[in-house]
Amino acid sequence: MQDAATITIPGDDGDEVVHIRRDDFEDDLATMAANETFLEQLRAGGFDVADGADGTVDAQLSALWLNNLIYQVAIDAEFEARGLEVGEEERERAAQELTIFDSFDEDFKAREVERQARRNAVLDDIAGELDPVAAPTEEEMRAYYAQNEAALTACPSGREVSHILVEQQADAEAIRAELAAGASFDELATSRSQDPGSAAAGGSLGCLGASPFVEPFQSAADGAPVGEVVGPVQTEFGFHLILVEPWAPTFEKFRAQIEQQLTAESEQRAQQERNELVAQVLNDRIASMDVQVDARYGRWEFDEASQTWALNPPEAPEPPTGREERTTTTAPSVAPGAGDQPDQPEG
Repeated sequence: MQDAATITIPGDDGDEVVHIRRDDFEDDLATMAANETFLEQLRAGGFDVADGADGTVDAQLSALWLNNLIYQVAIDAEFEARGLEVGEEERERAAQELTIFDSFDEDFKAREVERQARRNAVLDDIAGELDPVAAPTEEEMRAYYAQNEAALTACPSGREVSHILVEQQADAEAIRAELAAGASFDELATSRSQDPGSAAAGGSLGCLGASPFVEPFQSAADGAPVGEVVGPVQTEFGFHLILVEPWAPTFEKFRAQIEQQLTAESEQRAQQERNELVAQVLNDRIASMDVQVDARYGRWEFDEASQTWALNPPEAPEPPTGREERTTTTAPSVAPGAGDQPDQPEG
């Protein structure tokens, strides 16, 4: 068998056969096995691969790469079926995501960047089938506040700390002069503070607790007389004007925090839905393909736990024979007997 894997993709105009050539595949493996920087990055990502110092290729690396190539065939089939295209912007995005290949030559990396750009295009197109994440409504935010009021509003110190953050000391001094002339701290924090998180809440950082802030901000807040603006206080973030007041929680003071929390929860649910939809589409595509793998590289099997197809490394080296064994697995949707095709002669 001259292929590391042979994939048959059914189509309306007939089947398409994709060959992952053994020579090309093993050239890739040799290149990767000799790249210790790449292997270290794989290990850091949780993959147990040995080095190639003795000239051999780790079975885990072999199975990992062939599995990746088989899934790329499914990605490419989906890419073509959806009529997608990629341009330079998509390739630049892919290049930024594939820093793991930075230690390879330009041709190798360019090939993988192109594959990654196609993957991204398919995943984005699948995800686009879902509705965008909606901002939480006023009713949802108030309901959240009512349900979590005790936890949100707990403040052992009984004091609330607010601030106005700017880059330059001169700007802080000017704002302090406006405050001394009677300007509203809340309004100036909203319009002038460069901390967007607290500015939306009139500068409020919430309850003044024990050491949640950087020094010297924490010390200045701890020692601030209630109701008096102190500062400017310089930290690594810039210059702060600090105001400590009695703790008086209201929904409005927690609005930004609640909106952020509910938005994060919605985005997390949406991401889960996207992942499930992508997995379903790719699993359906994989299930429609007839995947034949040279047994020396492992077995292409369906994993019941994850409900996905994967290439598992061989448990022991395959003995050399005059006739190479192949493992053939097809999904339940493929007609019975599709995996019992006779060996094809090497071309």
